[in-house]
Amino acid sequence: MAAHYKPDTGRRNPIRHAPAQSHPGAGLHKLVGESPALRQLIQEIRDCALSDFGVLITGESGTGKEICAKSLHYQSRRAEKPFVPVNCGALPEGILENELFGHSAGAYTSAGSAAKGLIRGAAFGTLFLDEVQMLSHAGQASLLRFLQEKEIRHLGAATNSRVDVRVIAATNIDVEEAVKTGRIRHDLYYRLAVLRLHMPPLRERIADVELLACSFLSKYAANEGKPATRLAPAAIRKLISYDWPGNVRELENTLQRAIVASRQEVIQPEDIKLERFGPPQGFGRFKEDKAKYVAAWEIARIKALLHASDGNITRAAESADMARSAFRRLMEKYKLNSVGNIPAE
Repeated sequence: MAAHYKPDTGRRNPIRHAPAQSHPGAGLHKLVGESPALRQLIQEIRDCALSDFGVLITGESGTGKEICAKSLHYQSRRAEKPFVPVNCGALPEGILENELFGHSAGAYTSAGSAAKGLIRGAAFGTLFLDEVQMLSHAGQASLLRFLQEKEIRHLGAATNSRVDVRVIAATNIDVEEAVKTGRIRHDLYYRLAVLRLHMPPLRERIADVELLACSFLSKYAANEGKPATRLAPAAIRKLISYDWPGNVRELENTLQRAIVASRQEVIQPEDIKLERFGPPQGFGRFKEDKAKYVAAWEIARIKALLHASDGNITRAAESADMARSAFRRLMEKYKLNSVGNIPAE
């Protein structure tokens, strides 16, 4: 993926020439973690945000594809304009064109007033099409026509009107296979996927589980009026030894249940109820899985010890009942600095 893009130099409008701004309510800070996979994704989001090209976000359910889309929008020049999410699976074929393109008053019997439609509602901003594979073939053809022409025609209207909208789409299926089998039109795919982003599953960024869990704990405990403020080390080990088939959404749900179950400041392992529906995803060779989970636990533990000792490596090593040299070797192994962060390369 290219590092930089030039904005469209065509007809001037208040979006392309406005400075990019970060929105205070949604943006990259919603993507919590320090794993290499997440750091790479954040850099790719920054790169893509400089462009007006279409973006296709892939990833399993629960990985945070809408958060990724919002981050793209709020890092872009369109940040001050609307972000309009559309769940394509909730758009019945019979009303698709009406919902997307709108209608004129009197276009059909019950159309007593005009409706501008979702595309015009996102004018100068971003239209996010989640579960885009759920569009019917007729719906895909209508969307393709808009992406090619950048024009819409309301139901009942005599002429087309031009709309400036950036389209971001997302899917949780194997998109290449969907194109091969005809589930997604290949010409629509090429329009949507000028740029591609992939949300990694949580099992591939286990090192982020503790940070995410603490973020959810901070977010929900106060709202529920609960005293829980931190996770016991054994609770952290339980979280990072699980493969999270439901990804970040499942982790969030698990922390919500733990907060309700806990009656003390420190959440214990017994407060954490893990559910498994069918075989674990990504289950591999025992030795490889063990090494992955041990590494994730060691990183989480080192960071916690460094935090508790205010970055003093000697005190952190003493707390772990380790020689300072051995503790230092572990820090070097995982490229951790004295405050428990992985330095940017």
